[in-house]
Amino acid sequence: MEKILIFDKGLHDKVTEVLKVLILMQEPEKANDRIGVFGKIENDEIEFLIRDKKEQQFYTSRIPMSSYETIKEQLRLSGVKYKSFNWEIVDIDYGASLLRGVNNIL
Repeated sequence: MEKILIFDKGLHDKVTEVLKVLILMQEPEKANDRIGVFGKIENDEIEFLIRDKKEQQFYTSRIPMSSYETIKEQLRLSGVKYKSFNWEIVDIDYGASLLRGVNNIL
């Protein structure tokens, strides 16, 4: 369902997964207990819903669209393909691998 919302808003799922990693790593000691999910776009910001399984709490985090565009361009420049013709699982682990440079050609 989340991927449908992402694509309906014209966003790139690889970029949104990188954003989730960046959000969750703001508090690295809690990252394994949290799940980030795309929520909506409002007022030129992307809102993510963060669920903390340990604390049993929900939070929101907002990212400016300009940050989304910057990451999208940096991924493009690094050689990450916008579309793939092989099956890829584009999830938070994929986003983390992009940040580590696994799929980059630079």
